[in-house]
Amino acid sequence: MHHTLRLLCLFGVFTTASAAPPLPGDFSAHYVIKKGPIELGVARRSLRRVDETAWVYAAETRSTGGVLGMLFKFYELKQSRISLSEQQLRVETYTHKREGNNPTALKQLFAWDQGRVTTTWDDGEVVAYEITPGMYDQNMYQLAIMLDLQQGLQTMTYRLAENRRMKVYEIRVLRREKIQTAVGDYNAYVVANRDNSAETMMWCAEELNYLPVRIEYEDSGIRINAQISRVEGLRQ
Repeated sequence: MHHTLRLLCLFGVFTTASAAPPLPGDFSAHYVIKKGPIELGVARRSLRRVDETAWVYAAETRSTGGVLGMLFKFYELKQSRISLSEQQLRVETYTHKREGNNPTALKQLFAWDQGRVTTTWDDGEVVAYEITPGMYDQNMYQLAIMLDLQQGLQTMTYRLAENRRMKVYEIRVLRREKIQTAVGDYNAYVVANRDNSAETMMWCAEELNYLPVRIEYEDSGIRINAQISRVEGLRQ
């Protein structure tokens, strides 16, 4: 159950401080999350333009029906409001709500002019610490990977504003390969992150602006994966 919760949270984190490449247009990508043949949940990732300089990137994950769904109910929504300032993408606010196991609700404010990021929980707890250049929130890694692969990067270092501290993620491109999915066959770059005993791998499709079309998470011999089931928008 611990591994299941951790993977579901992954769908619902990696940054560089280089000039931002063009963002893809509005899109919505849907995934099915499984452990072997057993369906655990579904996920949706979307990008929506708000105005000329602002976007909202959202990640929604929920458990599905069946016996497992009755025993393990889960819902999570993460939303990042992004702006473009001096050719740099930056997060302005981040909200996170999780229901079911380990419920939480919080909001992060990125005060770039003050050099501080502040996390406020619904119970009143507040934690603030220093922003570093190029820092993102915990929701932005898939979008950041898409943009960095577009620039041809092979290794990436990401600084994430976690709830109480900054965390650094190292990402590397392993290889390029063909992948078959429910929405088509694509040329994909396989990227990976290892965190102690856990490894996350993503297959990012060139034809879909490097959108992850398959994600695998493995820890201590337990493997869970998410595969794309539908995509709206992006280059196809």
